[in-house]
Amino acid sequence: MQTGQMLLVLGAFVLLTTAVLSIHRALIENQDVVDEAQYGIPAIALAQSVIEEASARVFDEVVTGTPPPNLPEGFTQPSALGPDAGESYPDFDDVDDYNGLSIQDTTSVGAVYNIAASVYYVEVSDPDTPVSHPTFYKRIDVTASNPFLARPITISHLFSYWSR
Repeated sequence: MQTGQMLLVLGAFVLLTTAVLSIHRALIENQDVVDEAQYGIPAIALAQSVIEEASARVFDEVVTGTPPPNLPEGFTQPSALGPDAGESYPDFDDVDDYNGLSIQDTTSVGAVYNIAASVYYVEVSDPDTPVSHPTFYKRIDVTASNPFLARPITISHLFSYWSR
């Protein structure tokens, strides 16, 4: 072989190697997307199911009967949000009992998810910022995580109190 032919063969090998590496990188990135969807969709479903459970509960402990006249000040204080003595998941009776929830759930394919929830009062004008006093609005953030997810998935929901 002459020098020119050798350079052409080496160039062809470089191009072939570059093409193979590019294809391999694309396949790996595609698998990451598939894994994210495979573990992300059940995480969303689990977080949403906790929100649905909370939606079936009353807004606050004090409104299970006749609401007190001093609302919203009569609602549970922000420092006392969480399950009452003797209450445990899933037997909660009001929305704020989900504050501090930390459970594990396993899907039908055996993937284990850690689920955590926090509940706090917000103002309707700024529903992303917790406030230090009772209001007519509570927000729940439910986070589902799994070792195969790149980052945890958080779903939020805003509850409001109104009476007839």
